[in-house]
Amino acid sequence: MLSCGVVESLGRQNLSTNSDPHDGVELLELASQAIMAGDHEVALNCAAEVLQRLAPPLGKYEHVLRARAWRVQGHVLMRCGEIEVAVALFTQALPWFADADQIQERILTLCGTSLACLHLMQHESALRCGSAAFELAYAHGLTALMAEALDRLGMCYQSLGDGTVGERYQTEALGISLQVGDDDVVHKRLSNLLWFNCVQHDDLKANGQLQAASAVLSRSARLIAQGEKLTNPARAYMNCLWRGNVAAWRRRRGDFAPARKTLKETIVQAHASGWTTCEMIGAVELTLLYADVNQLETAMFRAQQLIETRREELGFEHKLRLYTALTGWLRVTGQHRQANQIEHECDVMQAQRKAQCQAARPRMAALTETLDLVLADADKSGLSAKIDTWREVPHSVLASLGPNTIY
Repeated sequence: MLSCGVVESLGRQNLSTNSDPHDGVELLELASQAIMAGDHEVALNCAAEVLQRLAPPLGKYEHVLRARAWRVQGHVLMRCGEIEVAVALFTQALPWFADADQIQERILTLCGTSLACLHLMQHESALRCGSAAFELAYAHGLTALMAEALDRLGMCYQSLGDGTVGERYQTEALGISLQVGDDDVVHKRLSNLLWFNCVQHDDLKANGQLQAASAVLSRSARLIAQGEKLTNPARAYMNCLWRGNVAAWRRRRGDFAPARKTLKETIVQAHASGWTTCEMIGAVELTLLYADVNQLETAMFRAQQLIETRREELGFEHKLRLYTALTGWLRVTGQHRQANQIEHECDVMQAQRKAQCQAARPRMAALTETLDLVLADADKSGLSAKIDTWREVPHSVLASLGPNTIY
């Protein structure tokens, strides 16, 4: 872990009134390293130090440093569950990146905004930011950032109920990242796709498509086999998220004992580190696991405790999953009055989700057509020079991961 003393020392050394403001880059690089390591306190301290020492009047370069510090803060606060604040910080940073023609910073900030908006069920905004990020990356030949934008768009489509297209875009993103060869990014893609498959399994199972749901879990085994090889001890946050997603997969496979052990460990780690988003995913999964093993009293107690004490931190999707499950458990145990109250809240949330989805459908349809044309034309444009089988990626990526040798 990076110490706060290191941050203070760098602040005095690099951003004192007698030093070159360009030295603020070193603090921001340290912040990026801290984010990768999951050390959010250090990352926030670095960003705060940059902001504190950028005294007006600011030139264009100093405005970019300030915007980068806001992006760091937004990234950390999103992980900590402060989603609306994160969106405000990202939105504040974007015009300065655009004014200074900082393309990569714009793309990364748009991707962050897309994900944050998705957490808030603002699908139109999430799609708009994700598509803008993709268009910028495509126009400037930034293949790795095209993958980042595709990953975000895949999440949007899944949340809007189009799991098939969502999986295709996320698998495209994984395929690109595999070819680019950044192991940390590949690990993140694998983790995102693994969680996506868990959600898709639940949707298919709820619709009675049991064979298709089982097939999704089987495909995910290869993702896990590859992801285990890429685990980096220095990436504490990503490792915690990865282990939680593997445990979620195990729960759906019926491997309850190892899933429960891992979920408890990741919840403790996430809580101690202030990783609220990660903690809430694990808390909901563990609650559902107790119901899976017929410990309904424990499941209901945990669900009601989460709703009473952590309601705002749950996020829309996880709150809806928890409310839906709790309604069923209360009915099974004969607590119909409470069930009716929770069900009413479920209905309100479902109506909100339906309205958001309907509003986003026109943009979604137009975007799908555009993305498919761009991806089909990628080989001709020369952007996918490192990707020999771009159009076949969705069908070949899983096979390229090799046989299921771990699970």
